Amino acid sequence: MNIKLGKQCLGMGLIGWVITIPLTLILLLILVVGFYEGRKAYWDHKVTEMCEKDGGIKIYERVQLDEAEYNLYINKFGQLSIPIDEEAPESIRYIRKDNREFIRRNNPTVRRYESVIIRRTDNKILGKRIAYSRVGGDSIALHPSIFSCPDNTVSLFKAVLNKSKGE
Repeated sequence: MNIKLGKQCLGMGLIGWVITIPLTLILLLILVVGFYEGRKAYWDHKVTEMCEKDGGIKIYERVQLDEAEYNLYINKFGQLSIPIDEEAPESIRYIRKDNREFIRRNNPTVRRYESVIIRRTDNKILGKRIAYSRVGGDSIALHPSIFSCPDNTVSLFKAVLNKSKGE
């Protein structure tokens, strides 16, 4: 649309459109990426707050096992693993109960994980681990990003069950 006033022509010419359309698309892309990254940062901050509040490992009692009983808890990959309550044979004295709870089901997904080690004979809780995670929320990604805490380097199983020395 051009409006002529005398010899001047007011309006956006072809050059104006050629410049405006790419700039608009770039601005739109920046806004979309900024929205998704901002939302991820918000949920990462919330996950960190929840971890600081009640996340981590709490040990109430450590157990010494002889080598034979300790080996009952070694999985097929050679790692210490306490079986889940429903899957554990009756000969196993220590079991694990896991609870996973959704805090947010949408994208990104935010969850709370709790693992508890229990002695079967008296149902005493020997230790527990609480962790939180955010999965997804990415603007453009081949696979969803993950943020979780606390650090997974400490094993709840190894903190509770110990192999007796000298056996």
